Amino acid sequence: MNKFAERTLKISIIISLLLVILWSFSKLIILSYSHWLEPTLFADSYRLVEQNNNPSFINWIFKQHNEHRITFTKLNTLIEVYILKLSPGQSGLFQNLLLIFLSSGIWAYINQEFFKDRNLKLITTFSGILLLLHPWQWENFIWEFQVPWFFINSLVLLGTLLLINPFKNSLKSKVYIDLIFVIIPWLAVFTTGQGLAVASALCLSAFIKNKYLGFKVTFSSTIAFLIYFFVLDYVKPLHHPIYKFDLTFFLGMLLGGIWHGLFVFVLITFLTVIIARPKIPRVVLAPITFPAFFSVCFTLMTTLSRSSMGLNMAGSFRYTTHTLMIGLSSILLLGFIAEHKNNSLYNPLIGLSTLLITL
Repeated sequence: MNKFAERTLKISIIISLLLVILWSFSKLIILSYSHWLEPTLFADSYRLVEQNNNPSFINWIFKQHNEHRITFTKLNTLIEVYILKLSPGQSGLFQNLLLIFLSSGIWAYINQEFFKDRNLKLITTFSGILLLLHPWQWENFIWEFQVPWFFINSLVLLGTLLLINPFKNSLKSKVYIDLIFVIIPWLAVFTTGQGLAVASALCLSAFIKNKYLGFKVTFSSTIAFLIYFFVLDYVKPLHHPIYKFDLTFFLGMLLGGIWHGLFVFVLITFLTVIIARPKIPRVVLAPITFPAFFSVCFTLMTTLSRSSMGLNMAGSFRYTTHTLMIGLSSILLLGFIAEHKNNSLYNPLIGLSTLLITL
């Protein structure tokens, strides 16, 4: 491929990715505004309005919802009702939208720090944002109760950025970064049950980067887990099925469920790694693995608690919000290979693959 054709292809891919991103954001803005004008509560959203039925405010804040503790969701509702004078959940879809914007911004910063080539930065950034906007998540996009799902993704991306450590030259910044690493498990665990997967995955990636960081994160996570399960008296919901591990359920859910495009993307990444055989240093491996570890931990938790409900549950649209994070690890890995192998074919591969699985 000559340089002109290569440049044209890259520009075409970047423009295509950007157009789809802008179109997707416009749809979400319209959706959020429509819900703001005519707010509705659906299914589990009744948890947002039951505070007056509970004599203890503290008990209500930390009370289980199924297996979760949705502390920050309940606090959001109090702010909506008593400070902003809104209906419960009225700002929910706008919160989703803002968190997707936040995740996109963090992802863009990750790629700016992770890669050097300008075109590669653009392709990986736009490819990742396109995954964060993927329409198979529609169940979470339209439900005001699902704000924690997008907040969890933001925490995963924040952890990924900190594992890259773009502020490593400042001792003061290092102290702050270590503090954030210690806080992330607490924020995650008391946002929703998926926070347990965030903390577990962060422990693994922190150990890959640095054993001392791994010990700090593990100690903080362990204390958070003890309070979650024992101090606050965790009780398995009686109406939930028995714990069971089903390998078919696990693999089906991890690789995208009914969104087969994620499986295709992971397969492309797997084949590329086999062909390129890259040598990845530990400091690079830590941020690359964190989103994927999170997807695996989340899928494992969900498999244990939901596989008894049948294989169809593995294809639930809402699960896509977290399993797509393995796609972000794939993008970072493919980008690393492209930059270090200096092969002009790898850059278009990332963007074309993302467009393919999205279309």
